Amino acid sequence: MDTTQIEVSGRILVVDDEDGLASAIEDLLSESFDWVETAHNGQEAIDKHKKDPFNVILSDLRMPILGGLDLLKQLREFDLETPFIILTAYGDQDATITALKLGAFDFLNKPFAPHVLVNRVQDALSYSLAIKQAKKDIQNFTETVQMEQYISPRVKLAAQKLLAMQNIRVVFSNSNVKKINK
Repeated sequence: MDTTQIEVSGRILVVDDEDGLASAIEDLLSESFDWVETAHNGQEAIDKHKKDPFNVILSDLRMPILGGLDLLKQLREFDLETPFIILTAYGDQDATITALKLGAFDFLNKPFAPHVLVNRVQDALSYSLAIKQAKKDIQNFTETVQMEQYISPRVKLAAQKLLAMQNIRVVFSNSNVKKINK
């Protein structure tokens, strides 16, 4: 499968203490996605994400400084929405269950086929962008409702004044007509 067909905007962070693997994943994902960065440990990832949030985070499970599960726990303390994908060479079922309970978006065992990783990241990015769009839509709707609540009484008052002005004109017109007829 040609992974270069997918062109999506979004910021992706790859967290792995093995420089070679982090670079290989970064290169692979850079073929399909606009912005891919790496971090060498969980703390560096937290710092980068707080400074300029990412749309998707991929993290190795086992790292010496703030491993994948601890990174996910800390991330969820201030960010409940960013999709988080755990990558591991260890088929640890307990870690998988824990990661999913903590809100991981996905869990991939190494080695994985390149197209599988790209597809999972695409799914996570689509989810992330859909969440952001939904938040914008909700904000726009809220602003519209607030504006309507602000404008509605003023429009009603203006309509009442307009109707009153028309009624006054009718009264004056009828008065003038009566005077002329007398």
